[in-house]
Amino acid sequence: MTSGKFDQFKRNIPLSAPLQAYRGLISQLLTESQERLQYWKKIFLNALRNNAQIIIDAIPELELIILIGLGKHFLLLNLKSHSI
Repeated sequence: MTSGKFDQFKRNIPLSAPLQAYRGLISQLLTESQERLQYWKKIFLNALRNNAQIIIDAIPELELIILIGLGKHFLLLNLKSHSI
């Protein structure tokens, strides 16, 4: 189960409670097996299609699922580019 809470200090951030809930859900999904993560990767990519980057910008954890299976080298390069 996941939840999002209204935070009076983040009220200027649109949809902060649902985004918090989705981040919690993605965090839970990241604990699943590689097979299940591959399944979720397909589901997300089919649903999001060309909008994937927009959603990743709002929920960065989703990128970890979408990058599953691309290899450690690609993943490390991508994570380094985001930390700059």
